[in-house]
Amino acid sequence: MIIYRHVRKWEKVYLILLFLVLAIIATVPAFLGGYFKVTYDGGVHLTRWESIYQALKHGKLPVLVNFIGFQGIANAYTGLYPWITSLLFILPRFIFTTNPIAALFCGFVLLNFLTQIATYFMMREFTAKKLINLMGVFFYQFSAYHMGIMYARNAMGEAIAYAILPVVLTGCLRIWRREKLGWLVLGVGMGALINTHILSVLIVCTLLTITEVVRLFMKKFNIDELYLFCLAIGVAVLTSLYTIVNILVLYLNNKGINTPGHGLFPVGGWDVVQALFANSIEDRPLIFNIGLVETGMLVFLGMMMLIKKRGNWRFWTAITLGIFFCTLSWLPLQKSIFVNSFFGNIQFLGRMLAFVSLFLAISVTVFFEENAVLDNNRIVVPVLLIPLTLMSISAVYSYHITRNDDPTRYYISTAKEYQKLVNKQATGGDYIIKYSQVKGKISDLADIKKVGKYNSLSFDFYNTSKSNKRHNFLVVVYKGLNYHISVNYKGVKGSAPIFRTTLKPGINHIRISMAASLREYLTFTIMLLSNILAFYILLFRRKGIRICSKKGFFKKLN
Repeated sequence: MIIYRHVRKWEKVYLILLFLVLAIIATVPAFLGGYFKVTYDGGVHLTRWESIYQALKHGKLPVLVNFIGFQGIANAYTGLYPWITSLLFILPRFIFTTNPIAALFCGFVLLNFLTQIATYFMMREFTAKKLINLMGVFFYQFSAYHMGIMYARNAMGEAIAYAILPVVLTGCLRIWRREKLGWLVLGVGMGALINTHILSVLIVCTLLTITEVVRLFMKKFNIDELYLFCLAIGVAVLTSLYTIVNILVLYLNNKGINTPGHGLFPVGGWDVVQALFANSIEDRPLIFNIGLVETGMLVFLGMMMLIKKRGNWRFWTAITLGIFFCTLSWLPLQKSIFVNSFFGNIQFLGRMLAFVSLFLAISVTVFFEENAVLDNNRIVVPVLLIPLTLMSISAVYSYHITRNDDPTRYYISTAKEYQKLVNKQATGGDYIIKYSQVKGKISDLADIKKVGKYNSLSFDFYNTSKSNKRHNFLVVVYKGLNYHISVNYKGVKGSAPIFRTTLKPGINHIRISMAASLREYLTFTIMLLSNILAFYILLFRRKGIRICSKKGFFKKLN
């Protein structure tokens, strides 16, 4: 009895410690040997984060273009790829350590920790039993797809979005059940998603639209629900205002911005089977998978649907199976009519496995809750969770120690190697304005010695002509941004889409700089205050968002 009271008293602390330990366990394999394996995408993210870190270090907001790295192209990664939630990886350099590799490790631990916290609170919508809740947390956290986007693909926008999806779904559930402040939970979740990964926002909005249309036909959608979703939209806009305005300013003022290409590349059925048994999380879209244990669990639940004809778990399992089959090559989604449509933004159908992992975790939780699986069979917990965890971290380690599996791989273990990566090696061609209309030779800065800082780019260029000559440089110039450009210490004007100027014979010194505008500081302040207020209400106004803790409380959707 004394032990039980002690556990009850400190259960929140024990849960936090458990999630922290699991977060460390999920992170360590990617750093064993003292190095981190970086992909092409990883190089892009580390480089754009370096610009943000340097700006914050100088007490400034980052400018919307990246003068550091990317071979001096100065494309607008900071302005067009949301960075606010990436502070998970940037702030550790201020708080814990100045070593960028150690800070990266801390960032992954924080990300995994928050993923579990968000999932835990979502699962409380389905069960009051902590052990069943933890089953759902394990299934979502240790999905092979989750490990893949973090460590094999370094798709950091998607990885952070993966941690936010449970918050978004929690908000939707509360709105559908007409529970208090569901609109605020959804608004904060969508705002965080906008501040993270725009493609994930588009996918979530598409799924939500389909859901609401279905609810409309089922006569479950009414004006009250519309009102709550409108409130959520308002919160989402306020809590991501800085990001939204920056994207709109750049897109509305500049035509022909090069965005990631369209595609609907499927997951190969037989290839996935081989990858599952090889326990592989390689960054090849053809073999994106959720892992052997989770796939086995999905098959089991599918079979149980044929046996058991009742239960809310059937609803979630059906959704999971439906999305899962849509990722496979068995459907003719690769035709141009689909690829060139709005849905082509997805690029890889395997991206939908994030939602498969989410709904599978819910399916498992609700199945165990409604069928009282653990009441007399607690051995099921280690039988499922130990192989799930071991296979997940083993897959990360196997990928980690495999060298030269792709031409674009970097292995960073020191601050010097990190600086070399972000300043010289990483490349990124997204968000360049199309410049095919520019006449004459275009000089890139790849082999030119240059100094890239968080707010400026400087380089010397030798004009071999004996007279003044017009030169074009592959340095993107965006309309709507306030550039300060000097050639030989004299101010000149720059015009889109790339920097063009007349140079004198011999050595010419060129400097391009920028400072964050008043508009950026104003929208950032509004966004920051909105998030503080929203989190204050959610964290300290507990009476308004208290979750039912009664056994058997599962509520059907209205």
